[in-house]
Amino acid sequence: MLKAKQVDGIIIFPTGGNPDLYKRMKKENFPIVFMDRTIPELEIATVMLDNHLAAKLAIDHFVEKGYKDIAIVTTSIIRNISPRVERIEGYKSSLLSHGISPSENYIKTADIEKISQALSELFNLTQPPKAILAGNDIVLNEVLQYIKKENLRIPQDLAVIGIDEVSFAKLYTPTITTIKQPTVQMANLAAELLFNQINKTDKFDTSIHRLKPILLLGTSC
Repeated sequence: MLKAKQVDGIIIFPTGGNPDLYKRMKKENFPIVFMDRTIPELEIATVMLDNHLAAKLAIDHFVEKGYKDIAIVTTSIIRNISPRVERIEGYKSSLLSHGISPSENYIKTADIEKISQALSELFNLTQPPKAILAGNDIVLNEVLQYIKKENLRIPQDLAVIGIDEVSFAKLYTPTITTIKQPTVQMANLAAELLFNQINKTDKFDTSIHRLKPILLLGTSC
């Protein structure tokens, strides 16, 4: 529809379900830039968070505070959405760097309507986690709702860090530690890459640009 309206280019948050469409657009030299997610084999200019570093910042902070039983909960990875997969990879590698063996029991991925069930499974383990890394803002909201329903205390019963800054993080009691994406810089870079394609400048590239996250400290950990 957008192409029919003769737009000059599109910034796309790609899903795993449209590779043929993206290939066709690239073959037609239609200006596109991927945002937040990547499909490496297509070699399309991409702007995204350094997701491995985002997970590392969280795990490093948990460990610094004395936590070892650390879980990660994220939305479904069935469609191989790159931020979700990379954050789990970063979680595993960061634990290993601290001498902690990742437990598959502490890794939960599910569609949003099943996150509460996944959390119940975590807390029914013989040794439930003492800390949770919420893989995105949607999951963080589900985690906080579950904590309230179960009358758990943060951080006494459970420490929490969320990837993606949320508006209520500083208003919640206790304040929530989050990993912030540099969203303005990411948007500016995506626009610049797209304009370079539209204007056919010499700066045209098909690189994957990863921007660094920032740890915003709260009192939830």
